[in-house]
Amino acid sequence: MSRLKIERALGTLEKQKLLVRERQGSWALGFPVAPTVKQCGSCTLCCKVLEVTDLGKPVNTVCNHILAGGGCEIYHERPRQCRSFSCAWLQGHLDVGWFPATAGMVPHFGLDTLNVQVDLEDLRRWREEA
Repeated sequence: MSRLKIERALGTLEKQKLLVRERQGSWALGFPVAPTVKQCGSCTLCCKVLEVTDLGKPVNTVCNHILAGGGCEIYHERPRQCRSFSCAWLQGHLDVGWFPATAGMVPHFGLDTLNVQVDLEDLRRWREEA
């Protein structure tokens, strides 16, 4: 993703009143309240790039519970961290170019930020134009 693509995404979030800009940076106004409007499908990138302390899974390590073709073998008993996570793309805030499985990045909201966790196996992807 190029800088222009990232700026467009930030502009979209600003229009939705989810992001406020200051001179030196940007931050989200808490967690977006939008419901999940898209489906993960076969995407499990968050299960790779994010830390899940309840499972002892470190950042950038594939979770042991990912099923071939997508999904989670402990879905109904998954930890609270997994139950409460919903990436910004899944919530409908970003376009198809930000689908984590193809973008190689997981955009998600923190308490006061929009975070983009990049897959270490695809480090140069964020510099590409989608």
